[in-house]
Amino acid sequence: PGTGKTQILASRIGRILQHTDAQPESILCLTFTKAGVVAMRQRLQQFIGASAHRVGIYTFHGFCNLVIQENPDRFGFREAEPISELDARIQVERLLDALPKGNPLRRRGGSFRSTYFEVPRLLKLYNLMNTEGLSEESIEAAIAEHLETQKQHPDFYYKRGSKNYKKGDFKEKDYQKLVDHMETLRAALATRSPYNSIKKENGWYDFDDMIHDTLE
Repeated sequence: PGTGKTQILASRIGRILQHTDAQPESILCLTFTKAGVVAMRQRLQQFIGASAHRVGIYTFHGFCNLVIQENPDRFGFREAEPISELDARIQVERLLDALPKGNPLRRRGGSFRSTYFEVPRLLKLYNLMNTEGLSEESIEAAIAEHLETQKQHPDFYYKRGSKNYKKGDFKEKDYQKLVDHMETLRAALATRSPYNSIKKENGWYDFDDMIHDTLE
């Protein structure tokens, strides 16, 4: 905050409009927050006056929503409505209930390790994949590469010997913990497509879908 980002961008837009043939309507400016939109518009007004209201300044979600509203049939959102946080959680809980007992996501025992312990983390994963444009395939490839490279990492080899192992021996238990962690991530990835299918069947979409579907 306060480093001059808004000032620089507004100055650049103002200079383009004052020194080129570009029209205000041909410029798109995207920011993360509604407050950022207001600040950008006000700053731009100081440079070019009323023409600032003709420049397209939106949040990322706001712009994507505009594209969707102008092309509802293309997106299949004509009869759709946003999914509530409660409905999102309920659907993920049902997905977890349907998993076999051996699945890494089916954890039980203790008030902090209930069956639905992973629900917020799963929703966060879906959010991250949408906003970063990550696919199940790309993350699967990254997991495989990570497991392979970690086999060579010095941390997985004993630096000193003892009565139970020799210097340079591989830390099988530590590596297995990493493998188990990655298997949990793989299990989480496998729930994303069913979750998206449930949303589609019920005519639901969320804010992340706005960006993801517009990019698609």
